[in-house]
Amino acid sequence: MKDSKNIEVITRKIKELGELKVKFGQAEGLIQQQQQATDDKKKAVDALAIILKSIKDQLDTVENFINKFNEFFAVYTEKLHNEAYTLEFDYDEQKGSCKLSLSNESSHPEGGKKKAEVIAFDFAYISAVHSQQLTRPLFVFHDMVEDIDKRQLKDILVLSKSLSGQQILSVLSDNLTPEMRNDCENNIILELDENDRFFKV
Repeated sequence: MKDSKNIEVITRKIKELGELKVKFGQAEGLIQQQQQATDDKKKAVDALAIILKSIKDQLDTVENFINKFNEFFAVYTEKLHNEAYTLEFDYDEQKGSCKLSLSNESSHPEGGKKKAEVIAFDFAYISAVHSQQLTRPLFVFHDMVEDIDKRQLKDILVLSKSLSGQQILSVLSDNLTPEMRNDCENNIILELDENDRFFKV
């Protein structure tokens, strides 16, 4: 009877020992996963540090370009809006993120004014790229300029002539004054009308 009791105790203890081994194995697995996660995190932090250093090393180039861009942007926006705009560049070294914003921008520019801002931005970009002899596209396409004020449209056409690149502009002929049409006569590539369309019906 006593032997039977001892066997029962031993059996129970062996079962408990088996359960402890399983728990111990699980704990070891968690420790290994935690170690792996710690190692992976360290690798990611090291890789991020290398990338942030690389960005920091190139910041001078970016800032030089933005300074050159702003020289042209101020001239073009002054001409089109009677107010010089600049592009503000705010780089957060810790996060490795940057924020771009326009100074002097209208809070809610509508149709034509917004389009003229975009055109001034594009002209400034082309001029900055050309001045720094960068290998980048030196042309831009602008469409839907019907909302732009006629004075601004005239100024845009004048500015595009001195651009160190090419502006491709689609515009309804009704939006051009006889003087504007006369000034850009040599630069008209294609004219379409009711009888001459891209797609024949």
